[in-house]
Amino acid sequence: MPIAFAVALWPTYRDRRTRLVIAAILGGAILQFLQIALFTRSHTGWYWYYLLPVVAGALATANLLSLTNRRFSRLTPPLRILVLNIVLLSIAATITIVTVNIRWNSQPQAPKYMKALEFVTKRDIQETAFLVSDGPGYFAYSRPSNGVIAADMLTGNVSVITEMKISGNAMRYLFDTASDIDKPIRYVIFMGGSWLIPSTNLQCVIYNDPLQLPSTRNIIGQVHLGYPIETDLDNRFIVWDASNPRFDVSADDPLCQVETEA
Repeated sequence: MPIAFAVALWPTYRDRRTRLVIAAILGGAILQFLQIALFTRSHTGWYWYYLLPVVAGALATANLLSLTNRRFSRLTPPLRILVLNIVLLSIAATITIVTVNIRWNSQPQAPKYMKALEFVTKRDIQETAFLVSDGPGYFAYSRPSNGVIAADMLTGNVSVITEMKISGNAMRYLFDTASDIDKPIRYVIFMGGSWLIPSTNLQCVIYNDPLQLPSTRNIIGQVHLGYPIETDLDNRFIVWDASNPRFDVSADDPLCQVETEA
């Protein structure tokens, strides 16, 4: 929508510098769209990559307001106040109606996310790190002092991901790296997803390559943690105490077997 809006207003960009700036931002937004469409693997959404489209839409809006202001200044003062009040009230009413409608009709959060918040807040966990299969934002929001490592690596550094993949055991690499920066991984948490998955007996956690489609099941790491300290299989929520990890296991180890449909 912001991109279409900015393109639709192209004839109104009379200033050459304005055209150049918006053209550059629009070009970046379109190239970003193509990159997402052609090269990203797994689910994604436009709102994950909002910066360039929103900037383009904001500049287009500013340009439109500038043009409107020239005509607005020709009105008499009483008429200006009337028009301004009508516009402001209309905007406020629209925002209120849309917000109330969204909140009224929004679906409740999945139980696993509520369980994640409850787990962190009830135990008052501070100054530690979590390795999570999904929903890292819930842990970061509940206790900002904690470190959170998301298994999908959407926010991971490229060089770190490369080192992790060639390390021989990505799980050992993540644990060692976290300890090196004084944020040792204390809990491993499964909340769905296809990259970080539990073994059939729930004693091991297996890590599939986050840069490949989950269906390829390219295992890059595993760790034995013992039985979980909290389990709710109906809501796909499992927590392991990771204070005593064992890395002397392989994907072929009977302890780390995974069901085909997992």
